[in-house]
Amino acid sequence: MTTQTSRHQPSPICGPRGRPLLVPIVLGLVVLACSAGVQAGRPDGWRAGQPDRQRLPVASDDAGGRALQVGRLVLQLELTGKPGPVERYFEAVEQRVFDNLDLLGPDDEPVGSFRFDAATGRLAGYVRTEWRADFALPRVDEQGAVPAAQRFALRSGVALPAVEPTVAWDGGWQAWEVRWPRLADGIAVVGDGVTVAVLRGGQLKAISIRERPLRPAPLRPIGPAEARVIAERFATGSIHAPDLRIEAVRQAWLAGNDFAAPDGPDVESAELRLAYVVRFSHSVAGWTERQVLELYVDAGDGRIIGGAETS
Repeated sequence: MTTQTSRHQPSPICGPRGRPLLVPIVLGLVVLACSAGVQAGRPDGWRAGQPDRQRLPVASDDAGGRALQVGRLVLQLELTGKPGPVERYFEAVEQRVFDNLDLLGPDDEPVGSFRFDAATGRLAGYVRTEWRADFALPRVDEQGAVPAAQRFALRSGVALPAVEPTVAWDGGWQAWEVRWPRLADGIAVVGDGVTVAVLRGGQLKAISIRERPLRPAPLRPIGPAEARVIAERFATGSIHAPDLRIEAVRQAWLAGNDFAAPDGPDVESAELRLAYVVRFSHSVAGWTERQVLELYVDAGDGRIIGGAETS
């Protein structure tokens, strides 16, 4: 559970004496070298309803390139360890292929794990799995978490969204979680953005980068009033609750799902669409709090493309 959330203004990150670091350029060259020629997408023969992950072969050149990337990231992020074998998977939830490899300690036990987008070669995430006593030393507080997270992002070659980050303490990870949400045309992209977790001792705990493709925005989008009517009509026909009411209507980029069509594919859409999120609530017998659910209305054609229960 995260608490103590606050907001900070983004600031530029520079190296010693105010000089911009060249790490993104160096890492970019490595990415281009090791991802050239990689074709990553839905494997031939995959169908909705099959396992969410499928193991794929990895060419020796690709494996060598990933090891080189990890070696450079270990130095830039002040990590320790050596890269393990590369495992390539198609992941149905993301509709993409990822390369995963562990960072191994002196006894060849994992001390961390890297994840790369196989098509672009870009870092998709890292998480540290080891623990040392110095990770808990009180070196970084809430105010220091943002500049520390910015440094780790820059050294990873990750571009941060030009938005105000939020900071929250994660008691499970014992780390400050700094998150930059992704916006497109000023509208939130649900689930996307950059998150960096910084341990109290100042070390990197984890980094996650998610930027999924967006479907072009509709030329003539419907308005919020029309989206409200469409969602209300669907909800009243599906949910038999006399006190059903609309709590809010907002726009967002999101993935469609099978919430409103149980016989549909059990995998979210690969592309995110511009939609209206219409939030409802209603009482449930025996519950002290109202049940909350959301319906997603496509901002282009007005179809219900999914939804979620949020409580």
